[in-house]
Amino acid sequence: MPNVSIVIPTYNQADLLQLALESVRAQTEPDWEAIIVNNFSEDHTREVVQAYDDPRFRLIDFRNYGVIGASRNKGIKESRGEWVAFLDSDDLWAPQKLEKCLAVADGADMLCHRESTVRDGVTLRVSPHLDVADTTYRRLLFSGNCFSTTAVMVRRDRLIEMDGFNEDPELVTCEDYDLWLRLMAAKVRVRSINADLSIYRLHGTNASAATVRHMQAGLNAVDRHYQSLKARHLFDGVRYRLRRSMVIYGAARQFSQAHDHSKARRYFGNSLLVFPLNPRALVFGALSLLSRNSMPAV
Repeated sequence: MPNVSIVIPTYNQADLLQLALESVRAQTEPDWEAIIVNNFSEDHTREVVQAYDDPRFRLIDFRNYGVIGASRNKGIKESRGEWVAFLDSDDLWAPQKLEKCLAVADGADMLCHRESTVRDGVTLRVSPHLDVADTTYRRLLFSGNCFSTTAVMVRRDRLIEMDGFNEDPELVTCEDYDLWLRLMAAKVRVRSINADLSIYRLHGTNASAATVRHMQAGLNAVDRHYQSLKARHLFDGVRYRLRRSMVIYGAARQFSQAHDHSKARRYFGNSLLVFPLNPRALVFGALSLLSRNSMPAV
């Protein structure tokens, strides 16, 4: 059995998929299988996979009806490795990704590493090294998601225990955040690697480009987990409102960066309605009223 099963959901991204598969084949660790879960693509996806003639690649046709978590769950069920890694068909891995992760895998349930965000070949940012002390359930709930699907590996048995990703359509684009929360609640052992080992590529077809849908999915995830929070601390109600405000603020920033200033102002206002003392929403909301130009990233 392979050490690692790589789950790659895809739909009509044949050329991007080919680059993703090349990054898998370039791994310095050869003990892997890759399960490409194809949502009945209408392009040349099948030809791209078959051209490799590599038995480590397995192509599975699976209808996910717009729920990418269902495709990932299908890949998990078909996997045979001790570890499961996730790679979206429009993202890439560094050649040492699997080797460096497996080198520190003993005693861990979940591995994570740093990641570059790239648009049109330009690196916009590199995620910071994650302090494992910050990966608690409460930190994830009140401070936001610190994991990227392309930058994690999880033991298969822990994913099975969690029943994989939630397939509720109301969580689409944030089903990964929900899974990380559930894993943290189960107190999995996390190990963080201080190396940039994956590339998240921004382009017009990224699911997160659907800004309002992504915002609502984030609010749904936060609401569900807060409502099920059993041991609440004194200021958790305040933290919860600030967290909801920051999710809406994130949508406002997306609209601002897309130069849709009318919607940006609306969502900055909505963010302040939820938590009037949100400092970022106050500052950038004011700037959005004063200027139609794009505002600096934060």
